[in-house]
Amino acid sequence: MALPRKLRNCKKDSNHKEVVEALRSAGYAVHETHMVGNGFPDLVVGIPGPEGSPGINLLLEVKSRVKWIFTEKQLRFLSQWPGLVAVVSSPEEALDLCKILAQNNH
Repeated sequence: MALPRKLRNCKKDSNHKEVVEALRSAGYAVHETHMVGNGFPDLVVGIPGPEGSPGINLLLEVKSRVKWIFTEKQLRFLSQWPGLVAVVSSPEEALDLCKILAQNNH
């Protein structure tokens, strides 16, 4: 069975996999959402809260260091989303951001 055109055309940046692997290895929950479309970011990352407290959900757009090219839909989403959303280009950036958010949630 062939994938619908919408899913076939979804592209991940070259560093997407290493960002996901680093976050998961560090204990963060990661749901890949690059195929959602309409400018929705590539990842939803669950950052645990202090014991007994809710955690934080962070939307992450992964861009390669070489080309930070955004679609019109991505730019619209990034500018209008009221929650936590960020753009990262390396596993280190993603991990640093998650650590900062986890520390500020305590």
